Amino acid sequence: MTRPFIKLFLCASLNWAGVAYGQSNIDPDHAFSWGENIGWLNWRCDPENGVIAGTEYLSGYIWAENAGWIDLGDGNGPYGNNDDTDFGVNILPDGDLDGFAWGENIGWINFDTSGQAPNQARFDFAAGRFRGYAWGENIGWINLDDALRFIEVIPPSPTPDTDNPDKTRFVSFSVATTQEAAIRVWLTSLHHVNPPYSGGASVPFTAFEGQVRWVGPPTRYVESESSGVPFYASPLQCTPHYRNWGTVRLLHVTGSAIVPSSTYDVENLAGSCAGNEASCAAVSAPLQINTTRWGDIVDPYNPPDPSSQPDFADIGALVNKFKSALGAPIKARAALAGSVPDPGPDIGFTHISACVDAFKGLPYPYTIAACP
Repeated sequence: MTRPFIKLFLCASLNWAGVAYGQSNIDPDHAFSWGENIGWLNWRCDPENGVIAGTEYLSGYIWAENAGWIDLGDGNGPYGNNDDTDFGVNILPDGDLDGFAWGENIGWINFDTSGQAPNQARFDFAAGRFRGYAWGENIGWINLDDALRFIEVIPPSPTPDTDNPDKTRFVSFSVATTQEAAIRVWLTSLHHVNPPYSGGASVPFTAFEGQVRWVGPPTRYVESESSGVPFYASPLQCTPHYRNWGTVRLLHVTGSAIVPSSTYDVENLAGSCAGNEASCAAVSAPLQINTTRWGDIVDPYNPPDPSSQPDFADIGALVNKFKSALGAPIKARAALAGSVPDPGPDIGFTHISACVDAFKGLPYPYTIAACP
């Protein structure tokens, strides 16, 4: 089974003179399907013009050495497929594929094979891969269903928490994928405090920089017993946790490795990376998240503001959170105390006291737990 890799080399030197659609999101390690009469089809032969799988339609080109380029759509979908100016492959809400692709040497390929259920061409949202069979009148069946050679989509990147981006002890994001995935957190830059604490030296965590942690199982919490407003939070752990994150939108993540004045890079890894995380290519682009200075929970935030935070406004905001006052900060911003903040209990005096200590210039008091 070495032929796909030979074909990847051959087509990588080709230049497509048509319209560039953007970077393909097909996994380089899972980019081949099989045509019974035309051999291997490479869905990422040219990364700049290869296939892009969106949520509702496909675009870009497949390369088949024995058939040439196959156009899945121009990116202006969903496609009507009423004539040769508006054709392409759509993804229906249930995952079934619909519509036509055009091969310059082989004619139309029909991806609406619903009559062949349960082997119809479809996108498996949970697995992040294509399944079933497509049909070309001049070429026969194209197999998308092989257990080893299949087409997998790289998960999209996590998206930032735009409503409450600045936190001290949490990093927050939307997972942004419905497929099975693990979430990797790179400890990029840790606890570089500027200006320095006035009441003592900061604890250096540089020995942990470049390490990774993994987001653990999410749990539903509430902002306070009186409000009942729900949110999801996860702890960091040392081993990957794969799951379908589709039911979780905004996720708050904490752990001993989430420390103030730090930078983290967060990535989604496809389910096929399990056991092969270090070298797997099905990894999203990273989302970079910064934490604020110790105790700094309301505007102005350091960083980017260079002032010595926290101030009286931060202490007052924590008192308001203790009272469950309208407009108080969310728990993921207010929770300060503990080596690993507990998202369960209501915000109490220990968190207010931690902010007061930070206001006095006392340094961040906790350490990072090492992984085995």
